[in-house]
Amino acid sequence: MCTRLAIAIAGVLLVAGCGATAAPSVSTAAPSISTAAPPSAQAPTLAVSPALAAASGEALASVPAGGVRVTFEENAQVELLSPAGQRVLVDVADPGRLTSPATADDILLTTHAHDDHWNPLWANTFPGTTLTFETGALTRGDVHITGIAAAHNQGDPFLPKDGSDYIFVIDVGSMRVVHFGDLGQDALTPGQMAAINRVDIAISQLGNAISDVDATNRRGFNQMNQVHPAVFIPTHVDVEVDGVAVAKLAASIWKTTFTLKPSVTLTRSQLPTSTTVLLMGLNAQVYAPIAHLEQSTW
Repeated sequence: MCTRLAIAIAGVLLVAGCGATAAPSVSTAAPSISTAAPPSAQAPTLAVSPALAAASGEALASVPAGGVRVTFEENAQVELLSPAGQRVLVDVADPGRLTSPATADDILLTTHAHDDHWNPLWANTFPGTTLTFETGALTRGDVHITGIAAAHNQGDPFLPKDGSDYIFVIDVGSMRVVHFGDLGQDALTPGQMAAINRVDIAISQLGNAISDVDATNRRGFNQMNQVHPAVFIPTHVDVEVDGVAVAKLAASIWKTTFTLKPSVTLTRSQLPTSTTVLLMGLNAQVYAPIAHLEQSTW
C-alpha cells in the first residue's frame, strides 16, 4: 500500500484541488515533492535513517513532562517516545525506518497481520515486550497500553486474539494516543468508545480499499467524529482509489495542516480545541499541494 502511494505521486500531482479554534500557528510555504519510493514494507532491513536517528536523539533530550514525541515512518508505522524515554513501536513493517534498532526496553504493538503492518521475520526476534494482534494491557515506566478488539472490515468478529484488527490506547504521561490500525467498522461500538474514552492524538485511516474505507462511505470520517481527537494523523491514504477526494473532504471538515518533519513533539498545552488533521510523510508531500494546506509549526 505504501509503495503504491509513492508510485502514484506523479499521476496524482496532475490533479488540482480545494482548501480546510484556534490551533497551532502555520506558515504557507509549499512543500518540496519527493518521488522516491520507500523501501519494501516486507524487507527486514536494519539500516537506520540518519535523519530519523538525529530526530530520535533530539526526542530523548527534549520530550517535556506530560508530552509525547510522534515519529511517522509511513503507512501506519509510528514510534512514540515518552518523557521518561520509553519507546513504543506500532505496526512496524519496515524496521529500516526506525530511528534506532529495537532494544529490550522497547514495546512493539501490532494491530493486524497484513504485511504492510507486520514484519514477522523481524517481529519474531523482537527483544522487548509485545502485544501482537491481541487484547490485553501492559505498563512500562510512564506508558500504559490497552489493546481493544476491533474489525478490519465491517462484520468481522471481535476476537481476543488473532482477530482482524486491534485498537491500542496508549497513555504516555498525561497524553492519550490511540492507534486504530486499519479500522473498517461503520462505527465504533459503545464498548469500544467506553474503553477509548478521551483521545488526544488519533492515528487512523480515512481511505483504504482493502478495508473498504473511502470518501463515499466516510467510515474513517465517522469514526473520528465519534472520538473527536485533538490531533488526527492519517495513515495510508490510497491514491489509486480516491486519495485526492479523501484529502479534500478532510480539509473541508477539519482544519488540516501538514509537516515535512519526520517527528513532532506535542504537549497538552499545544493541543487545539477542535480536531486538527496533521498530514506527515508521503501523505503530506502528495496532498498538501493538491488541497492547498497550511504548514504546521509543530
